[in-house]
Amino acid sequence: MSQEPEPSPSQPPPVPVGSSTQQPVVQPALPLGYQAHNKYQPPPLDYSPLKRFFLGILLGTGVSGIAYFGGMSLFNDNGDTIFMVCLSILAIKFIAFITCMFLSGWRTFGMGLLVSIALGFMIFFGVCTMSLGNMR
Repeated sequence: MSQEPEPSPSQPPPVPVGSSTQQPVVQPALPLGYQAHNKYQPPPLDYSPLKRFFLGILLGTGVSGIAYFGGMSLFNDNGDTIFMVCLSILAIKFIAFITCMFLSGWRTFGMGLLVSIALGFMIFFGVCTMSLGNMR
C-alpha cells in the first residue's frame, strides 16, 4: 500500500489529475486611502477672501438696512416689537457668524457678518435719531 503524505496546512491539497476543479485566483486587496479629505467645500462662487469679507458686510448691512428703514414704519405701535426685531436680527447674524467660523471656506464671509453687526447698530441708532427728530 502506498501511503500518500498528508498535505501540510500551509500547502493547498493536491488536485487529482484530470479533474476540472481549479483553485480560485485571489486578487490582492486594494490599498485603503487614509488621506483626510476636506469635508467642507468652499463657497460655490470662487471669490477671493477679501471679496467674501465684503460680501458678508454688504449682505449683513443690507438686511439691517431693509429691516430698520423699511420695517420700522410697520412697527411704530409697540416698542417691544421693534426690540424683538432688532434682537432677532442680531441673533441670526451672530449664529451665522459662528457657523461660518467652523466652515473653512466661509470664515472671511463670517467675519464680514460680524462687522455688519456693528454697522447694523449704527444704522439702528441713526434710524432712532431720525425718528426722534420727527416727533417735534
